[in-house]
Amino acid sequence: FNFNRAVTLANNTTINSGTATTTFGSTVNGARTLNVTAGNTVFGGAVGNTTGLTGLTVNGPASLAGNVTLANAALSISGLTTLTGNSTLSTGSGNITLVGVAAGANTLTLAGTGGLTMSGNFTSTNTAFNFNRAVTLANNTTVNSGTANTTFGSTVNGARTLAVTAGNTVFSNTVGATTALTGLTITGPASLAGNVTLANSALSISGLTTLTGNTTLSTGTGNISLSGVNANTRTFA
Repeated sequence: FNFNRAVTLANNTTINSGTATTTFGSTVNGARTLNVTAGNTVFGGAVGNTTGLTGLTVNGPASLAGNVTLANAALSISGLTTLTGNSTLSTGSGNITLVGVAAGANTLTLAGTGGLTMSGNFTSTNTAFNFNRAVTLANNTTVNSGTANTTFGSTVNGARTLAVTAGNTVFSNTVGATTALTGLTITGPASLAGNVTLANSALSISGLTTLTGNTTLSTGTGNISLSGVNANTRTFA
């Protein structure tokens, strides 16, 4: 399917092109839901820039060239999301589910207050990742932002492993406080604002760890590997 005109959703819409690609060559708008199953779903323009959608589900990988705006509704992409342009995902109070992002040199911004469920591989070519929502790890997750920072602006939970390579990895809240992670590996320096809890598994930070809040590292029987700590005036246990 190649929808090479500006699309307006008059009602809830479902598209299934099987293993073939579905392409939206221009904008997509309308206060309705859109559900697409395809070998790849390509959005060549903004989604919801005039009228926010009330839900967007992509079953399979997707390519985003611009912003996606939903009206306090859920966004779910079950395959790898490839950015072909800078993209802001705005869902208000709606949750976002992503299974990996290939950002290249483009920036990914998450706007809204809903949660973020993430798994798979998140990569960029030295552009920052800012996950400013409460994160749930649905599966083992790898993040690599090269020399740029990766920031987790809220809590991180989930009985899965998290591995991050970045110029600096910033945790602005607790890690594993509700559901302990099964492993945490940071390649590079890290900043910790709160407690880190792992379920009898290893914690490794290969660069300097800077505390911006009182921090307890709880790993049960798991080992801890640290390459220096700058505690400032914070307590560290």
